Amino acid sequence: MTKTYSQSIKDIAWAYILLCFHFKIVTIDLLPDWYCYYLIYTALPVMEKRAPSVGLLKNFVVFMTGYEAVEWFLQIFGVELDTYILSLFIGVVYIYTHF
Repeated sequence: MTKTYSQSIKDIAWAYILLCFHFKIVTIDLLPDWYCYYLIYTALPVMEKRAPSVGLLKNFVVFMTGYEAVEWFLQIFGVELDTYILSLFIGVVYIYTHF
């Protein structure tokens, strides 16, 4: 089944809502951010048909999905990725992706 434009908008809206909430059991986030970025990624091909510039976001969304998945996995074991340069780079990509 292929997605329609309205279903893609709905997926992106849900992704942004889920990005705002963090339900945790000990160290495990039950609403991981990587899933939200995956929802956005699955909506991009349909959105790209109407606005070709949306295709520029694909690589950034894949990068954010991977980064958030690694961070989520490491948090399960209590490890934190906290380097200044990496945080700065992630912040820039985050801003570009969302605006």
